[in-house]
This record gives sequence, structure tokens and C-alpha cells, in this order.
Amino acid sequence: MADTNLATLDELIRRLESATGPSRELDAEIWMTLYPNWRSYTRDEQHGADDVAWITPHDGRSYLASHYTEAIDDAITLIPDGLMMSMTIGHGKAAVNIKTGSILDPKTKEWPGYGLPAIAICIAALKARQQL
Repeated sequence: MADTNLATLDELIRRLESATGPSRELDAEIWMTLYPNWRSYTRDEQHGADDVAWITPHDGRSYLASHYTEAIDDAITLIPDGLMMSMTIGHGKAAVNIKTGSILDPKTKEWPGYGLPAIAICIAALKARQQL
């Protein structure tokens, strides 16, 4: 990942760590970080003013941004291939760890995330992406 993206990713992780709930604005920022060449626009007719859609640079098709900060299924897609995730949930908050291997392996790298379940996954996954 380029150095300019690292600074952007650091700031995005900080914003996620202070988030108090799901945010379509943060979802859009995650998407922009992952797909910087896509063009965005706001869909305000059928989906509401806060829904962000994206147009691919390849074929001009549009997609709604994933609900990374709300849906665990979407947040999990941020985890780099080949890594493992563990999550403990209590009282509505989650502790997430994304790892390169077993806790018994001293070479294992690990990235934590804390907060609401989907947001905690986002934090840990983006930390992992930043260092891989």
C-alpha cells in the first residue's frame, strides 16, 4: 500500500475507533480507501440521501457501498485472504483479533479491534491490510 494510503488508513482507523454506531459516511470512506479509482455519487431517490453508490472505472456499472460498519457479513469481506479471525461479544461490544496463524506459533502477527461487532472487525481488518 502506498504511503499516502497509509496516512489515510491511520485516520480512518482512528475515526472507526471513536465511532458510536454504524455510519454510511465511514462505509463510503472505507470503500474509497479500497477502491480509489471508482467514482462516487449519492443516491437519494429510492435509497435515501445517505446511500452512496459507486461507478466502476472499467464498465460504468454502479454498486451500493457495502454496509461495513453495520453488517458483520460485509465487514468480514475486509479481512485479507488467508487470515483468521476470532471474536468475543459481550454487552453489545466485541473484541476482535485477526491473525496470520495459531496463537501457539511465535511468528503469528495479530491485529485487534474493539467496539460494536462490525466496526471492531473493520478496525482489525484495516490494521491487518495496513501492515501486509
